[in-house]
Order: sequence, then C-alpha cells, then structure tokens
Amino acid sequence: MLKFDDIFNALDWLPDPIFSTIDKDHYTKFQAVYQATISEQ
Repeated sequence: MLKFDDIFNALDWLPDPIFSTIDKDHYTKFQAVYQATISEQ
C-alpha cells in the first residue's frame, strides 16, 4: 500500500510554482513552465 509521502515524493517531475511576471497574485501557467529551464531566484 502506498503512503502519502511515497506519492508526494513521486511528483518530483512537476515544476515548482513561479509567480507571473504580469500579475504577482497569480502563478505562471503550467504549459509555460513545464520542461523549461528554471534558475534559482
């Protein structure tokens, strides 16, 4: 049986949320950041 931690750790392929450059109250769309090269800010 899978534990919550195992499932959560398996999601490492998802990009980290990035705030939109246009509206700081929203995040950039998934399609724009998926497989993009992201640097630490």
